[in-house]
Amino acid sequence: MHKNIAFLGLGVMGGPMSANLAQKGLAVRAWNRTPNRPG
Repeated sequence: MHKNIAFLGLGVMGGPMSANLAQKGLAVRAWNRTPNRPG
């Protein structure tokens, strides 16, 4: 089964969670409202 994972707003929690999933080999898409302030 293929699942899509997306994070809207990286922030304090979303950044580490998305990085952890990506390190496990999952395809993650992320969007942050403020491009010059990554999570």
